[in-house]
Amino acid sequence: MSFDLIRNATLAISAFTLRQTSYVRGMTKRIPLALAILSGVLATVSCGDKDHLQLLAGNNNAASAEGEAMYQKAKAADDAGKASSAIKKYKLVADKYPFAPSAAQARFRQAELLEQNGDILKSFDAYQEFIMRFQGSGLYSKALDRQAQMAHDAADGRVKTGFAGIPFIGLKTKLPSVKIVVMLEKVRDNAPRSATSAKAQFKIAELYHSEKEIRKAINAYRKLVRD
Repeated sequence: MSFDLIRNATLAISAFTLRQTSYVRGMTKRIPLALAILSGVLATVSCGDKDHLQLLAGNNNAASAEGEAMYQKAKAADDAGKASSAIKKYKLVADKYPFAPSAAQARFRQAELLEQNGDILKSFDAYQEFIMRFQGSGLYSKALDRQAQMAHDAADGRVKTGFAGIPFIGLKTKLPSVKIVVMLEKVRDNAPRSATSAKAQFKIAELYHSEKEIRKAINAYRKLVRD
């Protein structure tokens, strides 16, 4: 390699190093200014967050008040024997105002009324929504028990439904097995490692066995032993 090439390479490296050094010095001078600006921005955001939280709290309080007002309307319809109207209003409270003080009671009562009306699948789903959302409610254990009883009744043929899930007098058939299994699986999963869970899994195995689904029955029994 010629001396000129070495010299040019050395000069290029030196120039690059000098530019880098100048850049670093410039950035070092800018850092305090950037930190000062960032501090001001964070302070502004912090104040904005406080205002935003206060606004959210106010909105939640207003929503809770609206939810309680709707709950009173639902209860009035319920007390008057207007089950269909009460169910709709209870559902609205639980869906739209889940943080209202009476939201849990609304969802539970919706499930109860649906069960009383013979709309088993919708009632089961309403209990499921209650279980998923209101685990701290005093009605939680009762909801688990009612849902488990409904699933076992369905498996034993004590729950029937009409065409397309709509109850009709004189036109009732047993719930499809696939829906019963789904119900039992939810009961099982809602209370893992409990007697309720074991009973639900055993009932699934029995159901498969009764329908000659031997492989599924064996797998269900194995899951019961394994879990």
